[in-house]
Amino acid sequence: MTTLVYSKEKHALYADSRETDGSGRILSNNVPKIKILDNGDIIAMSGSVITVQEIERAWPDINFEKVDGTAQGFYYDVGTDEVHVIGIHEDLQAGTIHPSSWRQEYTIAFGSGADFALAGMDLGLGPAEAIEYAATRDSCTNDKVTMIDLRLHREGLTLETY
Repeated sequence: MTTLVYSKEKHALYADSRETDGSGRILSNNVPKIKILDNGDIIAMSGSVITVQEIERAWPDINFEKVDGTAQGFYYDVGTDEVHVIGIHEDLQAGTIHPSSWRQEYTIAFGSGADFALAGMDLGLGPAEAIEYAATRDSCTNDKVTMIDLRLHREGLTLETY
């Protein structure tokens, strides 16, 4: 898994860079989780490695009913400046994009370290520091955090790594 955070206050996406297999064995500490697509849109996913790779390859013409596995994350539409939640669950064999139900109303996190990251933010940490805190509690999260300010991204600026 991984840890992803969308901060409403900062209008930014944050992610760690650890990749693990299904059993928690570390495969890499250098996997970019925030992907800028050719059209400028962004996806950031956590979940099973195969599922995430399948989503990235097929985006935006993905047939969610053919995706196997579990993944969740964010889709940023650069044209509308909106962040949407993506959810795919292996039991449902289908995925959904939730642009209207969530509507960027609050900070949200996904992945194995999400609860720790949210707790860190509840205690006053910023999103990057909260992911670093999650890395101390969750073996599937590391403290190498990448952030993209979505306002700056719309102006052509890119990622920052902490």
